[in-house]
Amino acid sequence: MKKIAIIGGGLAGLSTAYAAANTQEPVSITLFEKGADSSYQAGNDDSHRASLGGSAARVVRLSGAGEGVGEWNVRQTKAMIDVLQKQVDTNPAFAALAGTQLFHPEASVLVAASAEDKSYVKTRDSLKRSGAAYSEVSGAELKSRYPHVYETVADNAVAVIEEPFSQSNAKGVCGVMDAAAVMQALKIHLQQKGVAIRSGEEVTAVNDVPAGAQVTAGEVTETFDRAVLATGQWLSQSPNAKKAGIQTRLDRVVVMDIDFKAMGLETKGVPFSKGGNPEGAAGAFYTHSPDSAEGHVKFLPAVATKSVQTLSGLQAPITDAEKEDALDAAAKRFALDKETLRANTKFSSCAYTCPRVEEKVLVAPISEHVSVIGLDSSGFARTAAGHGLIAAHQALGLQEPYAGANQAFGLEGHKELVSRLPVIEDPAKTAPHKCHGCPKAGTCDKSKGGIA
Repeated sequence: MKKIAIIGGGLAGLSTAYAAANTQEPVSITLFEKGADSSYQAGNDDSHRASLGGSAARVVRLSGAGEGVGEWNVRQTKAMIDVLQKQVDTNPAFAALAGTQLFHPEASVLVAASAEDKSYVKTRDSLKRSGAAYSEVSGAELKSRYPHVYETVADNAVAVIEEPFSQSNAKGVCGVMDAAAVMQALKIHLQQKGVAIRSGEEVTAVNDVPAGAQVTAGEVTETFDRAVLATGQWLSQSPNAKKAGIQTRLDRVVVMDIDFKAMGLETKGVPFSKGGNPEGAAGAFYTHSPDSAEGHVKFLPAVATKSVQTLSGLQAPITDAEKEDALDAAAKRFALDKETLRANTKFSSCAYTCPRVEEKVLVAPISEHVSVIGLDSSGFARTAAGHGLIAAHQALGLQEPYAGANQAFGLEGHKELVSRLPVIEDPAKTAPHKCHGCPKAGTCDKSKGGIA
């Protein structure tokens, strides 16, 4: 029987454990999560789990997934949610979640200036290949279908709508997962399967040794056949990741919870939407938030997304300047008065962890006994089950579950991706100084007699 350690209890770690526990292989799984059990609860947009906050990753959609393994990943996630929902509805062990809806059907919209727009064509064609129901409408038709929220879209613009999952759209998957409830359901499911979940235990070291992967949590060190790092934003601090040449980008995202209902605007049925007109008001928004009242829209303005270099910068409180930028973008996007918005908006934040260039999930061995799953938290939730299955098969030494998956999300591709830009230096090491006596201009080296 193989012993597998999974470090990190977010969607990445839980999905990997779910996949490993549901294979036919004899396996012993231990999942380490440094947060307490309460960190799985909904209603905390400042959680260190990106998928619990305002993340648009909670939208399960085929638009933007691409074809092949991308579409397969999304469908795996929808299938996992369906299994969990059946257990919530019928299994007494899930009584704490009784009556909870894990998935809420909702459309997804992409707006473009014309039907020749590259993103529009790619989205439409991928939906056509998938067999999911979709609609192509003009800007005027879009405003008629969803009043109030698309007022700034030109009448002659175009939109492709991925229709919500339904019995009549059986090949569709589009909707919003209640990520907090899904993670709670996963935890109960895994405990039923005999997985040891060790909450409140922070792993301080993972060492690749001849006998396997040595995992140290507190004062206890154990050896496993394989360890899977699913540590999200903390991967940037991992010696294992640094040694493997993994590079991350940390993004602060301002989340606006706008109470449209309080402003007398009807928002029921508003889809997830990314991009669109007018210029300067880009961003993602969606309405279904299980942790907020009906009639709220969550908007993630692109202009208020900032890349930072440190975890402390990632987790810092939202500044007044960031709030103003976000209000400006939302006022343009929804054609609403800024001060009215200010009076009806609550601010929070969530964290994205991505490769330095573009957004790409990494699921790969990084040494003989250690693997990684994660990085692209901005889109990971909707593909979590597929990537978890890939990671589980790697850890158990099984054949890849989808042909080409290992290469598609491998370390080689990650390194090619991040090689396009020069290495980002620590700002503290490169900041200019007024210095006298240093051998190199623009730096301060007191050990060589320099005086800042």
